[in-house]
Amino acid sequence: MATSNTKTKFCDPTNMLKVELQHSN
Repeated sequence: MATSNTKTKFCDPTNMLKVELQHSN
């Protein structure tokens, strides 16, 4: 389930930015 959620997040460009920001923090 966790992997599926990550895949969906990466599929979304807006979500991808959010994830990138979180990683940068």
